[in-house]
Amino acid sequence: MSVASLDEWVGQERDSELALDLAMLETVAAPVVAVDLAGECTYANRALLRLMAVKDHPQELLGRSLHSILHAAHGKENTHAAEECPLERAVRQGRSASFVAESLWRPDGMRLHAEYSCEPLVRRGELVGAVVTVHDVTKCNRLKQELDKLGALIDSSEDLIGMGSADMKVSFLNLGGARMAGLVGPEEALGHDICEFLTEEAQQTLLREAWPKVEGGRHWKGELQLRTASGGVVEVLANSFLVKQPDTGEVLGQATIMRDITERKKAERARQMLASLVESSGDFIAVASADGKVTFLNEGGSRLVGLDSPCDAKDRQISDFHPQEEWAKLKMEVIPAAARDGLWRGETQLRNFKTGENIDVLLSAFLVQTPGGDGRFSLGAVMHDISDRKRAEQSLLQAKEAAEMANRLKSEFLANMSHEIRTPMNGIMGMTDLALDTELTAEQRDYLETAKDSANTLLRIINDILDFSKIEAGKLELDPIDFDPRAMLEETIKLLTPSARQKGLELGCEVAEEVPRLLHGDPVRLKQVIVNLTGNAIKFTKRGEVALTVRANLEEAGQVYLRVDVRDSGIGIPADKQRVIFEAFAQADGSMTRKFGGTGLGLTISNRLVQMMDGKIWVDSAPGLGSTFHFTVALGRAKEPE
Repeated sequence: MSVASLDEWVGQERDSELALDLAMLETVAAPVVAVDLAGECTYANRALLRLMAVKDHPQELLGRSLHSILHAAHGKENTHAAEECPLERAVRQGRSASFVAESLWRPDGMRLHAEYSCEPLVRRGELVGAVVTVHDVTKCNRLKQELDKLGALIDSSEDLIGMGSADMKVSFLNLGGARMAGLVGPEEALGHDICEFLTEEAQQTLLREAWPKVEGGRHWKGELQLRTASGGVVEVLANSFLVKQPDTGEVLGQATIMRDITERKKAERARQMLASLVESSGDFIAVASADGKVTFLNEGGSRLVGLDSPCDAKDRQISDFHPQEEWAKLKMEVIPAAARDGLWRGETQLRNFKTGENIDVLLSAFLVQTPGGDGRFSLGAVMHDISDRKRAEQSLLQAKEAAEMANRLKSEFLANMSHEIRTPMNGIMGMTDLALDTELTAEQRDYLETAKDSANTLLRIINDILDFSKIEAGKLELDPIDFDPRAMLEETIKLLTPSARQKGLELGCEVAEEVPRLLHGDPVRLKQVIVNLTGNAIKFTKRGEVALTVRANLEEAGQVYLRVDVRDSGIGIPADKQRVIFEAFAQADGSMTRKFGGTGLGLTISNRLVQMMDGKIWVDSAPGLGSTFHFTVALGRAKEPE
């Protein structure tokens, strides 16, 4: 079929039913194409011509196959082969069909998104072809894609984005808003009153302030409290406004965007609390920039250094707040240490601007990161006034020195007095011995012997006091010499045997073979310790024995550790008294002084002498089971005579 123009072709069919049908198709806005049973175009309305950009040139379409018109303009990009085109297949089969998500290729190469519907064309009861309607959905698809993107963007936002109707019902809510409100999904909120999701305080703000302002066409921005499904509260920053149709201005609803500011509010409250604490603190709290300028000072700090206001510290150098010599130390030691380790603590001084006096402070210096995240740091400082404490320490030190001085004077006095007393006492004992060598009556001899015993007892007490006072005054010194330990022990046992025999006690001494024949040390002080311990053992033992054991540990470099054990079967010592007995003027039982005699200095002196010989002393005892005193001393090994 060859037709010069569409009007000519329609005129040829003017008296037929087809002409009437075709005339009706011209009034349809949708693009329409008619084809015969062979699938060749017999008619195309003006809407299709406009869609295909072939206006006024119908001959470009008439007589062509439907597939070539709609699909094959760019065959290499065509989704259908000619023999497999589902649209042409529907035409030949004379059935109704619809096709979506199709492509339409215009002669100029433009691709359009289209949907097709195919209806059979029947004339006088006979199938003669089909009418295909083309729907251009390019703009709809593009709009749908944009809407999908917008929807995805809205749902991916963590902010609450919602809309409400004029009666304050929720008409839209995004996924982020549902999560913020603790809902399973946005659909749970749809149709519910907006106030259901707000605290009472927020409801009042919404009704009295926000809603009237928005209804008046203005934006409202403020803070609200969102109530979650679980009963919690989320603090939000809300921004509400009217949403209008762009072309008509019709109001579509009231939109609200809410941002969760709960953590920010917590941080703000924490900062406010911290700021309040800093300002109310009496400590000096300051921050200085890298160039040494003070950028912050609290009220307490300004009062401490005599400034009228923290503003007076502005642009001052941190060095202005310290005495010159203290600033030199801070600059050379403290600031580098704080920069290296992050924190430095110690004592320094501040300067009072009004009085000029120095203030003793405890300084904590640390690095503070400058806001803005640029990697720069400032120096922070907290200084606590310790002037009162320093004055108290000074007073205590002076009192301690005075007490120590008084104690030394007392010890020196005791040492001098003991020496002065011992000299006439020796004279009394000498004269008593001379008198005992003369002819005396029995009664006179008894008197003199009693006087001699009393003098010996008094002399021992004086010797104890003299030794103790020398130790306290730091004047007691050891006199090391070479000596025979066995000979020294033999003399000691001979000295103590009479008192043991008088009480009916056995007194034994065992010296281990490893004890060297000669040692280097102070035998007099070593003998004094043994006499004190063994004498106490005899004193506090009524029956049984007192045993002395001496052993040695040989060490390198000529050092010998001598260990002495004094065991008795006496009254024993309670566990809670075993430490006290080595203190001055102390005994396990205060009544023992009256019952057994003594000054209570023997064990104290023995303890000090053992310590002077690099040793230690201790006791194992139980009431009624006797006691064992142990002590060790470090002695040198004497050279054997050639």
